Amino acid sequence: MTRYCGRDFSRQDLALIRQLLSENPSTTRAGLSRLTCKALHWYKIDGGLKEMSCRVAMLRMQDDGLIKLPAARHRYCPANNVQFTCATAPKPEINKPVHALLCSFELLWADNNLVYGTSIFIDIIILATNPCLELSCDILSSPKTT
Repeated sequence: MTRYCGRDFSRQDLALIRQLLSENPSTTRAGLSRLTCKALHWYKIDGGLKEMSCRVAMLRMQDDGLIKLPAARHRYCPANNVQFTCATAPKPEINKPVHALLCSFELLWADNNLVYGTSIFIDIIILATNPCLELSCDILSSPKTT
């Protein structure tokens, strides 16, 4: 018996997995994990297949030399889904002291019609000095009138 992902795999289980791999050479790894789960009756409590556990187990079996998986066909790369626009372009480096940034923040929020006297709490991480510095400020201008 060999244990992977909380399940004991017998020699018969490994032979069945090898058979599934040889009978389905063009099937993806995900498809093979579904076939394996069904063949071994490996289900979650909610009745779904334990696909991810099976994929991990099969990768570890391959690492241990027990099976040979087909080559991975697709690697997920989140950067491929990024739509580059002017909003994703790099912004200029901020070279202002904290109090100058705080004033800019106050004016920005005051221009967006916040009620006079609303408190804003900002957590600023300053790596060089304090790990975390909590600041508080009040908006000094009254809301815009139209």
